[in-house]
Amino acid sequence: APEDADAETLAISDARNTQEIDPFSNNISNLTYPGSEMEPVTLGKSALQALDPQDVIICRWSKPLRYHYYKNLMSDVPITHCQHCNKLFHTDDFILQVLQKGHCPFCRTAAPHITDTQD
Repeated sequence: APEDADAETLAISDARNTQEIDPFSNNISNLTYPGSEMEPVTLGKSALQALDPQDVIICRWSKPLRYHYYKNLMSDVPITHCQHCNKLFHTDDFILQVLQKGHCPFCRTAAPHITDTQD
């Protein structure tokens, strides 16, 4: 039909390509099925290095425990990490508590020692 020549189309990429590009989004999309559970995403060193550092939170545990890396999937929601207890907080809530009480709301470590010093 002649009107089909002017029609707009939407091409949806193959699901296998999505897994290779962003394993986090693929993991979340699998939660829509009944009975499905969130599975940890395991990345190699090169894949971790490719991530935006602003979206990665590193919880450094003492030995023999291993470091845990978390990705903030909602980058428009800022997250603050207490280095002492490795708890994560919404930045606005955390700042309010630190300004009011002078310490981490969970472990009560004094303010100068609780956050990452990286810019």
